[in-house]
This record gives sequence, structure tokens and C-alpha cells, in this order.
Amino acid sequence: MKKSVFAKLLILVLCFALMLCGCGESADTAKSDGGEGTSNESNQNQQGGNVQKPETPEEKAEAALERTLSAMFASSTDMSALEKALQCGKITVTVGDYVDNVLYMNTNKLEFVDQLSLNIEGVELDVEVYLNEHDVVLALPEVVDGAYGVSLDTIVNDLPDSAIWELLGVDYEEFMSELATSLEGMTGDLDELSGMLEGMSAPLSGLEDALTDVLSNVNKTVAEGKASVDGKDVDAVIVTYSADSAAMQKMVNILLDWYAEYVESMSDYLAAYVEQGAFEAADIAEMIESAKGEVATFFENADLTLEFTVNVNAKTGYIMTAQGAFSGTVEGEEGGVYLNIDLGENLTESDKYTFELNNGEDENVLMAIDRDVQGSKSEYTLSISMAEDGNDMELMTASLSYDSSSYAYEITLEAEGEKLAANGTFKLTDKDLELTIASIEAAGETTKLDILFGAEAIAPSDVPAAPKYANLLTMSEDDLMMLLLNISAAFQ
Repeated sequence: MKKSVFAKLLILVLCFALMLCGCGESADTAKSDGGEGTSNESNQNQQGGNVQKPETPEEKAEAALERTLSAMFASSTDMSALEKALQCGKITVTVGDYVDNVLYMNTNKLEFVDQLSLNIEGVELDVEVYLNEHDVVLALPEVVDGAYGVSLDTIVNDLPDSAIWELLGVDYEEFMSELATSLEGMTGDLDELSGMLEGMSAPLSGLEDALTDVLSNVNKTVAEGKASVDGKDVDAVIVTYSADSAAMQKMVNILLDWYAEYVESMSDYLAAYVEQGAFEAADIAEMIESAKGEVATFFENADLTLEFTVNVNAKTGYIMTAQGAFSGTVEGEEGGVYLNIDLGENLTESDKYTFELNNGEDENVLMAIDRDVQGSKSEYTLSISMAEDGNDMELMTASLSYDSSSYAYEITLEAEGEKLAANGTFKLTDKDLELTIASIEAAGETTKLDILFGAEAIAPSDVPAAPKYANLLTMSEDDLMMLLLNISAAFQ
């Protein structure tokens, strides 16, 4: 089959995604199994004094996609340390000997303290910023003595008579008037933008109905049987989705009709933001009708079938394997696109996931995820390869290794003959989190970074209190001028 025909078939592989939508459209009716699946036996558990009925094959089919994705991407990582640190904690970031920054925060009392130390070419600079409900304070120990800030409690009374206005050569009343005008303009712009976004989002509500109509053209069957998984016959719920050329044409036209209605409803909003004459709803409508004509012509010269089979483990409710076939003739030429997915009998115990897409002839794309666990060391490898005209080519390989005893990790990525790598440590407990990036490798060269990010929960009393400070708004013009001269001299 010519590649041009193969490309056309690839465009329509979108229908596979539409069928997958049907796998999970009623998933909310199924109960989560906490990571181990839902079996007929486990569903006999007492809940509130009532025995829950075992799931029917149809219910397992509807819940399969959501349940599988939840298990695949579920994490046992306890992020409570980070959550606690963001409420009342200490966040530390260091970069070698150059940057050391510690942020203390207590969001319950609106307290933030940032202590930054810089070392640039031997020149050291410390910056301390304090923010709480009452004060904003800045200290530069190497530059000027003491701390300077503003009292939020008295700022309304301090501003009008501040010597800052005289120093800047600005009239306070005039400044506040211009500021108010600017804020009003910004408010008006935000209101207008908010109205436009609201108007743009409202028509999207019709998309759900359009997708429902699309899925109504897909035939779905659910049956119990056996599925072959890695050479073993396993009890399965077998879900099959299918559609022919006529159904696919209806599906495409439904989406085109929805888009035409959406553009028409959006025309008033878009007209104000697009150059005059550049946007006309009638033009879009004409384009949609033209697209429908092209779709009709395409399907007149095509005889296609779409079939997607999902094998769900009858005990766990997880998807084990799936096979998709989108094939037929286009302009008299035969061809197809075929999809194979293998997650293993129980994906929570599987050491390998594979995803394969091919045209049944000489083009094949294979993605595999392998897992290897030896004691405290775990390694995950993602590889993507392509075979074309009998030639195999590795497109990309990525790996992650981690040792839970030493907290050491290494990440590598190889593609097109280039290699990127990074290593460091990652530690996470219920009390603290620490991530380091020791070095990276790129273009054959290794660069030492020594970057550290840490987070830990602390007691409210551990947040440093703001020091006594001179109020910038109540200082005299002479004192303000002297402060500016001292700061300027320190940086010369």
C-alpha cells in the first residue's frame, strides 16, 4: 500500500480514541478497589450493613479504563511532608557555593521570610525579606546597617506626608489620581476579557452532546470468555467496539456540525478581536460545507472497518490487552493500521508494558516500558523503536534507576546519537523532602551543578520574627537621600 494511503488512514486513527472514550463513560458507577482490583469476592464486603453486589461484566467494562489508568499512574509516594511545608515550613534551595536561599512560611498567619545569600565571583551579598500581616521589611547586612520597611498598619496615614514624593519629584495627589485611572482601565479590560472568555466557553457545552452522538454510531458488545495474555489463558471480560464507513462518516459530520455551530455562536465575540473583514461566520460555514463534501467524496472511494477489542481481567477489572484494527480500501488500495497493547495479566505486577502500532506490512512503531527490581534498586526503561522496510531503528531510550537505601538516582535519555544524563539523590519521608542534582551530562561533557531543593515542616515559632526597622514612609528627605547614597556606594 502506498504511504499516501497509509497517511490518510493514520488521520482517521482518531476513531480509536473515540472508542476508548466509550470504555470509561460510566466509570463513575464502579467502585475503586484501592489498587488491587475489584473481584467478585472483594465486593462482598460489608458497607454500612449492606452487601455490595458483584460487578456485572458491563460494569467492569465501563470502569476498566479509569481503573487501569488509576493503577498505572497511582503513586505510593507520601507527599504529606511537602504539603505540611507549604502550610508552615522551610523551603531550601542551594546552587553550589553561589546561591543559598531559605524561605520560611506560615500561611495560617500570613508570615513569609526569605533569606538569600549570594556569592558572585567572591562578592558576597545577603538579602533578608520579611512579610507579615503588619510589616514589610528588607535588610541588606553587607550594604547598610539595620533594616528598613513599611508598616502596613499605618501605611494609609504615612503615604500622603511621606518625603519620598519630594525626593522623587512627584505630586502625591496627581500620582494617586493617575494610579486610580490606570486601575480602572485595567479593571475594565479584565471585565471585558472575562466576559469574552465566558462567552467563548459557553458554546463548548455542546461538545459533550456531540461526542455522545458520535459514540452512538459505534457498536459495542460485552462478553465473558478467555483472553490469551503472555501465552496464558485468563478469564476476561471482552469488550468489542466496531464501526463501518457509513458510521465513521456520520461521526466526522457530527463533529463538523458542532464546530460550525460553535463558530457561529462565537462570531460576535471574535469579531471584536480580529481585524475587520478577516473573520466572517459565513466563511467558516462555507468551509465546513466544503469539508463535508470532501468527507463524502473520501468515503465514496473507501470501504473501511474499525474494530477495537479490549480484554479486561475478570478478577481485577484492569485492562490486560487491547487490539485495534483500522483497515480496508482507499481509492482501491488495501491497507490498514493495527494497534496492540499488552499490560500483562495484572498490570500492578507486570514487568513490561508494550504498545505497538503498525500498518501490517513494513512500517512498525513499538514502545515498551520495562521494570527491573533487585533488592533496594529499581530501574525503569522506556524504549521507542521503528522498523521500516526491514530496517530497525532505535528512536529513543530513556531510563530511571533509583536506590531506596542510598536515595541515589540516575536519569538518562538517548536519541539521535545524543545522550543526556543527570544524577543525584531523592529522599522523601513523612517529615521532609530533599532532591539534589549533582551533575548533568550533555554532548559528552559533564557539568557539576550541586543543586539542592529541600522542604520540611516546622513549628510556627521557628519562623524568624521581623527585626526592628526604620519606616521608609516616615523618614526625612535627608535620611532617605543618605540611605540611597550608602546603597550606591556599596555597589561601586
